[in-house]
Amino acid sequence: MTAVGDLGAAEAALPDRHPLVRAIAQAGLRRSGADPAEFYRLLARRELPVPGVIAGLGETGGVEDAGLVRRWLAHPRARGRVEAVRALRRLGVTRSAELVPLLRDESGAVTRQVVAALRHDLGVLDPEMLEALLRPGNAPHVRFAGYRLLTWGSAWQRLATNLRLVDDPDDRLRVGARADISSWLDRQAATTYHGPSGDRAAEVDKLIEGARPILGEHKVRLLRFHAGLPHQAAL
Repeated sequence: MTAVGDLGAAEAALPDRHPLVRAIAQAGLRRSGADPAEFYRLLARRELPVPGVIAGLGETGGVEDAGLVRRWLAHPRARGRVEAVRALRRLGVTRSAELVPLLRDESGAVTRQVVAALRHDLGVLDPEMLEALLRPGNAPHVRFAGYRLLTWGSAWQRLATNLRLVDDPDDRLRVGARADISSWLDRQAATTYHGPSGDRAAEVDKLIEGARPILGEHKVRLLRFHAGLPHQAAL
């Protein structure tokens, strides 16, 4: 049995920012026969729940709570939006259409959660929308979100994205793009059995040649070989 005082302490700790504290509080309520999800639902309906409430509902609730959680994708605090995205992931009810706008969130913590949530929805994401995130005028974390999602796509989308960024002024994108090209050549290129076709082939051809001064003749030759493009000597 849980004493009344202990139960009160458990209820008070439910919205704590630390997952371990919430887990202990949730366990205390369950031992008393109470459902912590009910407490979280009541708290989440308030005008502005703290982020720990949204997190706790994701930890203890069910798919029927998705609507309540979605409301807080617009939480005024970045941590609240982070926990709303994370909670929807835990509940297994993410919708790409409602998360895509958050790729441009002012908080890098939010965009990281959204990227993780969208990773398994790449087939329904508009590549042009993702490429727009990469535009130089966007915040660095927004550009990096677009980069991650684009390079998780097909091999040739990944390569084209990296080739566009080999001389980017953003250190993380430039260094990451060059390293990913090397990684692809070392680990995946030999098992990429179909080259690009049509417009993508023409795009990759042009991008490889544009990157020749940076990548060097050896890597350019390898890239053209694996893409099924004819050898083109340096000018």
